Amino acid sequence: SLLTGDMISYNLKTFDGGKHWYATEYDEDWGVIILGEAEEVYPGLLEHIEAMDKIYTWSSVIGTPPPVDLLRAVGLVEEKE
Repeated sequence: SLLTGDMISYNLKTFDGGKHWYATEYDEDWGVIILGEAEEVYPGLLEHIEAMDKIYTWSSVIGTPPPVDLLRAVGLVEEKE
């Protein structure tokens, strides 16, 4: 994580071409254990992954976004009303 410097990894799998994502882990024989739907196990993770995909697409077409737009796109900047 950015705050602690610890490595974070998520093992996500889809079995239907990306319509539904599941948090998984492996057992001692490398069998897949489904922990649950990704959004239930890791609330907000899929939203952040989708935001990062948008940033990569934007960057490949337009170039690197301004830092505040980058932070806003991944949900780290809140808009004042």
